[in-house]
Amino acid sequence: MVRRDTAAAGVPPLPHDRELFFKLVRVVNLTGRPFVETLARRHRLSLNEWRTMIVLASEPGIAAHEIVEVTGLDKMSVSRAVTALARQGRIVKRDDPLDARRARLELSAAGHRLYEQIGVFGRAREQQLFGGLDAAERAQLEALVDRLIAAIQGQAPEAGATRRRRARADAGSTARSTLVTIDTKWARSSRRIRRPTL
Repeated sequence: MVRRDTAAAGVPPLPHDRELFFKLVRVVNLTGRPFVETLARRHRLSLNEWRTMIVLASEPGIAAHEIVEVTGLDKMSVSRAVTALARQGRIVKRDDPLDARRARLELSAAGHRLYEQIGVFGRAREQQLFGGLDAAERAQLEALVDRLIAAIQGQAPEAGATRRRRARADAGSTARSTLVTIDTKWARSSRRIRRPTL
């Protein structure tokens, strides 16, 4: 196939399949292919549903919009994954006591069992992918990937994760304060109520 030399004409070169970007896409596709061909059909589980389960196993109680941030998937894909997992009984939705509009998502017992079962395959696949790298090379690769993610998101590395941790910590602090207030009010009111005679 003949390639046009657009760079010589002062035009930025068009993408082609030998570039680093395309190779990264290929790595993602190759690592996901066995899952789609075997586990997805066996367990009736899409790749996006599996990625959602991984996030919930790591960070139980987060909301759907946080899964979007962690995975990089679009909102519609995450919404469909959450809906499918809930319909199959693999996740549970709990109301957030601090925000009625927010649903906290967690793996159900069935979801945990499936996660552990498929997770064995995932670890083996990860070892196959990174087995040829030593610890230093893996650390360097991880740092470079973090920089790539930060560049795409337009933020410093780990800023998103730090923001999520801070938000959850603030929510936990508010929740504890709310519970203390409720307990105090209940204790005061209970002292004003006569105990029934047995």
